[in-house]
Amino acid sequence: MLADDATLADLNQRFKKRSGPTDVLSFPLDEEDFLGEVYVSIDRARDQAREYDESEERETKRLVLHGLLHLLGYTHEQMASAMKRYMG
Repeated sequence: MLADDATLADLNQRFKKRSGPTDVLSFPLDEEDFLGEVYVSIDRARDQAREYDESEERETKRLVLHGLLHLLGYTHEQMASAMKRYMG
């Protein structure tokens, strides 16, 4: 789901008990054949793309992949090598 900072801030507060927007949130679901949901802030993706000198499309893809890897059970410590493998 692509959303704005306000939506991610609301979800972050309601479900993670953290204040403010974040770039990506993952919500695993206990359903067969469905990992869960990934929410990406297009506002954060736009700002981070400028900060990292990347295209908005590539940064959005990076955030979606980040969220999917969380749904697959990856921790932040395991993410760097997986991100490099899938994003190049």
